[in-house]
Amino acid sequence: MRNKRYTAQGSWIGSRIPALADVNQMPPEQPTARRFQVASRTCLIVTLVVIGIVSFAAIAVMRARGAAQRASSANNLMQMGHSYLTWAKEHEGFLPPLVSTSSAFRAETGTFAPKNMTDPYFYLGYIINDEAEARAFIDAYKARAAEGGGFDEDLKVEPGRGSGGSDRIVRLHSDPRSGLPGAGVAVVPDANEVPVMFDRIVHIPGGINVLYLDGHVEFIELEGKFPAQQWFLDALAKLER
Repeated sequence: MRNKRYTAQGSWIGSRIPALADVNQMPPEQPTARRFQVASRTCLIVTLVVIGIVSFAAIAVMRARGAAQRASSANNLMQMGHSYLTWAKEHEGFLPPLVSTSSAFRAETGTFAPKNMTDPYFYLGYIINDEAEARAFIDAYKARAAEGGGFDEDLKVEPGRGSGGSDRIVRLHSDPRSGLPGAGVAVVPDANEVPVMFDRIVHIPGGINVLYLDGHVEFIELEGKFPAQQWFLDALAKLER
């Protein structure tokens, strides 16, 4: 017979070929459970690697930005320190007093230090070397402000609580030894120990730049040595409100 093929056993081979409709109805091949697990693990690993790379890049960017901000802040502080010491030479060695027109820890300097340059910093205006003197200063500052007085004179405090263990918080002078005599001083600090100005905000990785009376700037980690203490930053900010 034409167009018919038989196997050796005599059966028609065409009967073993499924119809086209039967092929279309056959279920698609499904991945095995093992293939699915491998694919899932691979996808998870890739996701974790991507997250790790993105996180590392973000941290690197934050650190670089923080370093740039610290460097800019330190540079500004050094420039202002030079300006204040120049001002002091024309005012018997005393650095500018604190502004008296409002509760703000900025120097009363006229126009030589633009406000937008001094705003990011706290300026003390007085010789304050440790936490005990800082707490005495805050009390004396409140009392003087309540009286409506200015800050171009020393602030009276209890004996032993003032600058160098004296009876007053003494105005900043380019030479602490010249500014302190006669105040019942127990200890006269060196110029490289007297903070003048410092950052209002805490920089990454957690610290502030501090300008000292001798003109050098130091980055101090928060809760390290005075004045890099959160309670003091908060107290000054509160007094300005």
